[in-house]
Amino acid sequence: GHNILVDDAYDEVRLSDFGAAFFYEGDSDYATLLQNIELRAFAIFVEEMKARVLENAPLLDKLADVCKQSGSRIEDVFIACRQFELADMATAYGAGVSGSPAEEKE
Repeated sequence: GHNILVDDAYDEVRLSDFGAAFFYEGDSDYATLLQNIELRAFAIFVEEMKARVLENAPLLDKLADVCKQSGSRIEDVFIACRQFELADMATAYGAGVSGSPAEEKE
């Protein structure tokens, strides 16, 4: 994977990022393009992590789907992560809440 280092001898996995980092204006013409590229890269990372580490992780599938949705923003991914976290907590305490994020904005 592009951001996953695996040491089979010690059953260790390390997450890394060797990419370039830079600042940009959030309201610039190219900001949306850059954020779409980052969302796609994060979706690939989530899928790789799931394939290598967590074979049965439906919430990771949903997270990758959020990243791939047309018009998604980075904020949407953070909101989805929080919703999944809250849904897991509710399920753990028997509240019976599903792990689905809120319906897509119109």
